Amino acid sequence: MATSVGFIGVGNMGNPMASNVLKAGFPMTVFDLHPPAMENLLRAGAKGAASARDVVERNEIVMTCLPASPDVEAAYLEPGGLVDRAAPGTILIDLSSVLPSTPRKIEPRATSRGVRFLEAPVSGGVSGARAATLAVMVGGDPEVLERARPVLRALGPNIFHVGPVGAGNTVKAINNMMACVNALAMMEGVALGVKAGLDPLTIYEVVKASSGASKALERIPTALIPRSSSRASRCD
Repeated sequence: MATSVGFIGVGNMGNPMASNVLKAGFPMTVFDLHPPAMENLLRAGAKGAASARDVVERNEIVMTCLPASPDVEAAYLEPGGLVDRAAPGTILIDLSSVLPSTPRKIEPRATSRGVRFLEAPVSGGVSGARAATLAVMVGGDPEVLERARPVLRALGPNIFHVGPVGAGNTVKAINNMMACVNALAMMEGVALGVKAGLDPLTIYEVVKASSGASKALERIPTALIPRSSSRASRCD
């Protein structure tokens, strides 16, 4: 029988990740504070829950995708939260990008109750979440990761065990720093070229085939040429 999976937080990133786990054949229960965010998943066969507590009480693996450290710490650590309500043996996996100190607070509390915890921040953005091509940076017990790997594989093929809890979000922060540096260099290069009278798409084609290529470069035809600054500024 397939492992039952709960998913809490099905917004821009969580929704396509939950959808891919559901498509992989895992029975799923979902919850979001904004109920309309769950509608497509319910139509696809997921069960809805009335609260995060209901999710954690009904599933063997529970995944969360929440906005920031305060949200994650509240969901897991407040009285009656996920750690308190999870049955011994449950695996809790936080996919959020948070401070490394946040998972380090959660793990000992979970362990004291016989609950297993992994941090697993992801990289690849919404497009990667939809395409199931995310990189997953897992911090925690490698044996727990092996138990959860079939579920995580639905998110993307690149699953890295990077060390103890806290290491995952440290690597994610390093990745974001390097991605932002690349993006800034790319935008400065395009601006310089435009000022010199060059076509931005010509810069794109040349650099793509040369040593200056990077993932940041892919934003030129999709974001910079249409002049969509909100899309161009993303670093994940």
